[in-house]
Amino acid sequence: MRPDAVHLSNCLLTGVARRVRRELGVPVLCTLQDEDTWIDSLDPEGRETAWQLLRERAADVDLFLPVSRWYARFMAGQMAIPEERLVVVPVGIDAEAFAVRPDGLPFDPPVIGYLSRVSEHSGAGLLADAAVLLLEGGKFPGLRLRFTGGSTSADSPLASSIRRRIARAGGRAEIVHTFGQEDRARFLATLTVLSVPAPGGGAFGTFLLEAMAAGVPVVQPRAGGFTELVEDTGGGLLCEPGSAESLASALESLLADRDRAVRLGAAGREAVRARYSTAVMAAGLEHAVDLARSRR
Repeated sequence: MRPDAVHLSNCLLTGVARRVRRELGVPVLCTLQDEDTWIDSLDPEGRETAWQLLRERAADVDLFLPVSRWYARFMAGQMAIPEERLVVVPVGIDAEAFAVRPDGLPFDPPVIGYLSRVSEHSGAGLLADAAVLLLEGGKFPGLRLRFTGGSTSADSPLASSIRRRIARAGGRAEIVHTFGQEDRARFLATLTVLSVPAPGGGAFGTFLLEAMAAGVPVVQPRAGGFTELVEDTGGGLLCEPGSAESLASALESLLADRDRAVRLGAAGREAVRARYSTAVMAAGLEHAVDLARSRR
């Protein structure tokens, strides 16, 4: 049976689009999410070659589906994609898989969480810097940091350094090594607030949806897709990218105000359930398929 359309998970697969369209005669759609991270890790010559090939191959795709408005603008510029071939389809999650903690957010002591690769690129060191500032300020004795999301052997020195620095400042840092969906749900239930302060931002941030689904407010840098996700949900606060002082100030404003933290967490949960569910994502994808078919 011939499919209605073929969906590529990322633009690094666009090399097959021309043949798929020719042999199947159906539209090709392609999601866009964080491909620039991989491409920009190449050496300068390889990077430019990759972007040029993607610009050429973009013509073989009927519709691109970026996961955020910010990433749509960014990739339109990088790949020379016309606006009419971009349809934003945000990631959706099963919010019910992440339950709100029955006894509320923990504040004695407060717990700051981090859910991503434990690396400098994703802001793990920056979060530790902010936590040290909070501990040295004396308002949050016994403050805890909890990290999960995986790491590589190259990240091990950073993880060890974070533990030592937080311990010297009077707090505690813990690395949780399992992070399947049920593990993440249990992890999020232990947090007061979550922050993954990657200075360069990101295309989206599914970890933010999961935190908010659990009623946990977030603090993120005003960068990339983080900005629109926090503003669209009302589930947290924004800070200046790369600034430990700004991050510490935003975290303090939640850790010191239980009502505000709970209010933002509840707003985030309701927004995720209403606008970032798997059902909403599926409807967005179905709309994109219908649009692509109508144009052929």
